[in-house]
Amino acid sequence: MNIDWLPHSPPTREVWEHRRQIYDYIWSECINPNGSITNQHADSLKLELERCFCSGAWVACIILSASIVEVHLSYLGGWKNSNGATLIEELELSAAWEALRERRNMLIHGEKGSEKNDRLPSQEYRHEREKYQKLATASVYTALKVALNNPEDIS
Repeated sequence: MNIDWLPHSPPTREVWEHRRQIYDYIWSECINPNGSITNQHADSLKLELERCFCSGAWVACIILSASIVEVHLSYLGGWKNSNGATLIEELELSAAWEALRERRNMLIHGEKGSEKNDRLPSQEYRHEREKYQKLATASVYTALKVALNNPEDIS
């Protein structure tokens, strides 16, 4: 049985630290210079997102990233209404947020109206890990950009 496609679980310390550096870089690129506030729920999810990213749980990163955006927008009173859309637009993340939602929904629900089982094809998952890593990295960027841009002095 060929299991070369399996990622190391847990990853080596070196791989974990390299991913941690990438995550820290994304965080530093995303945070508002004036800081940011959110609720404990989003804060806890951001910590879990970091662990998923460092461990290479790419699908979990995509799903969790979308959840963080939704939780943060809900905290701001803007989930599923114009307040949330305004924040997303101000951050110039409309396309990125829509892409993240579509990725998450495809992974969880599959193609809308389709009867085929296309949520997470095993062959794709096993052999296209780099693709999922790139999608996860973009997802993390979107989640952190939204959740780290709510300075206390701005409403």
